[in-house]
Amino acid sequence: MRVYDLITELKRMSQAKKNKMIAADYIKVREALKQCKGSLSEDIILEREDRI
Repeated sequence: MRVYDLITELKRMSQAKKNKMIAADYIKVREALKQCKGSLSEDIILEREDRI
């Protein structure tokens, strides 16, 4: 039972660490895009139209 509890706790800690990393990456992207004006989705759509 103790081994099972240890494995469960390690999995929980690993998932929490991944969530923190994802949150940090999200914030980095938001900071990088903060300076952009206009709509990023509209720019992507316009770029795709050139390939169609």
